[in-house]
Amino acid sequence: ASAPRATRRTAPGASSTRTGRGSGPATGRRYSARMVWFFRKLDSLVAAAVAAVGALACAQLPEFIQQYLQRLGGHIDEAKRALRTVADGVAFQGLDPAGRAAALAAHETRVAALQSARDAIAAAGPLEKPFALVRHLDPDIAAGAWSAFKPAVPLDPLGLAYALAGLVGGWLVYEIVTGIFALAIRRRPAARQSA
Repeated sequence: ASAPRATRRTAPGASSTRTGRGSGPATGRRYSARMVWFFRKLDSLVAAAVAAVGALACAQLPEFIQQYLQRLGGHIDEAKRALRTVADGVAFQGLDPAGRAAALAAHETRVAALQSARDAIAAAGPLEKPFALVRHLDPDIAAGAWSAFKPAVPLDPLGLAYALAGLVGGWLVYEIVTGIFALAIRRRPAARQSA
């Protein structure tokens, strides 16, 4: 006759399988806490990155405005030369007097508009220059200035002030956008419960 097999007794309340070891409310809470910590760190990292990008972008504004004004001055000189050729009768010789008068008026308007834009941007204060640039921006001149633009590291107080403004602005934009998304996510469960 074979010997009876020994059976392993488990303590009351203990799990009979190893697959359930480590599972339970405590483990779930630890996992949830780690995920919350991870997403908080990720949120802080992304916010810092957005703020840094804003600071770097705004720090380049004084240099870009300066290069834009230089290119604008070149366009003013070119427009004045074209105006002189029309006024002297060198250009548009095949037009009748009325047509030449219209061409002369168009060139005079162009010169006046460019000079007015340059004076307005140049006369604006340090904090007003970006807004003056936007108000008097010429898309063609801006595209040319951007294609030849060379970023510079601002070390003067004005560049640092722009960088600080960009830092704060970038952080505020990120907080507003993430706040809107968080509010929309919170409203969805509430809408489902009320339905």
